[in-house]
Amino acid sequence: MKNKGCTLDFCLQRRKALMEAYHEEMSKKEITSSEEAIQKVVLHPCPRFWVSEYRARNVISRMTKGDRLENMKPFKREMFEEIYKRFLEYPKTNEESLLDTMFEIVNSPAPKFYMSPVTATIYICKIKKSWYKSRMKKLHGLF
Repeated sequence: MKNKGCTLDFCLQRRKALMEAYHEEMSKKEITSSEEAIQKVVLHPCPRFWVSEYRARNVISRMTKGDRLENMKPFKREMFEEIYKRFLEYPKTNEESLLDTMFEIVNSPAPKFYMSPVTATIYICKIKKSWYKSRMKKLHGLF
């Protein structure tokens, strides 16, 4: 289990990818609401898996020992199952450690965000609120 309150080194990258997908979906004429856009956003391909190579190493190590991740949330379990599938297909070399392999895998493109629409909505609202606050500070000269 990850430590409570730990932050990710790639938060800004995830925010950027999430907002790009959101704006792309919102610009489509067939989208009628932000809820509909977010349903599609979470299915967008991503530039990477949103997990650290250390966490991936720990979970994949457990999976190789037979852990079925039954206590994990469904989206996270699905993500780790995809990482595990790629791990099994990854060409093995004697010099490469499990951590090196996980680094390569988690930094490769992911097929989707692996988060619920509710989680994506929360992230998008926080990003918008943060952007709005910083914009207001700049407009009012309150650096």
